[in-house]
Amino acid sequence: MQKWTKVMIGGIGLLGVAVAAWFVFLKNAEFQDESVVHFIAELYTVDFAESEELFKEIDREIEAVLQTGDEEEVVTFSSKVIEKMAVDKYGSYLTSGGFDTLIDTGVLTTMFQLAYDNQSDYKIGEVKKLREKKQEGGLEVSYAVEFGQYKKASDEQQASWSTEVTVDVVEEDNEWKVADVAIENDDYLGQ
Repeated sequence: MQKWTKVMIGGIGLLGVAVAAWFVFLKNAEFQDESVVHFIAELYTVDFAESEELFKEIDREIEAVLQTGDEEEVVTFSSKVIEKMAVDKYGSYLTSGGFDTLIDTGVLTTMFQLAYDNQSDYKIGEVKKLREKKQEGGLEVSYAVEFGQYKKASDEQQASWSTEVTVDVVEEDNEWKVADVAIENDDYLGQ
């Protein structure tokens, strides 16, 4: 009788493990917005020192191109420095097509330019999910985003803004990736 009890307990244990694995599998298939929130936080968190280093590298890159004497190359100049920075900072969050689109539209570099021009740090405040809508091939998810401009290397806030950021996400390689970004209010760019 003890033998059958052990077999039954073992069977129930295996069934429990199978059910748990099934729930984990189902959970992975659902949209998890943590990675999108991290992406938005990365997008709006840039310090002056980081932007200054980026622009120094771009200046070196331009100087190297100008020294070749090939003026045609300057006209079609594509910055490897910007691409490397964007891959390092945002690459894990984006689809390959999304990466190219967001580099071309300047979405990934705008805050670097702002930090450099204003000699300020930009820090994310709150990111709050507003809505999620299914669309063909993925989801459209909107977030309310609060961020601020700070005197470089300090906690002294100079200004703050709220905007709405809408991202299109698709499942790629069993992960949710950002394919596109739309920013509702960009009045902070006039600063």
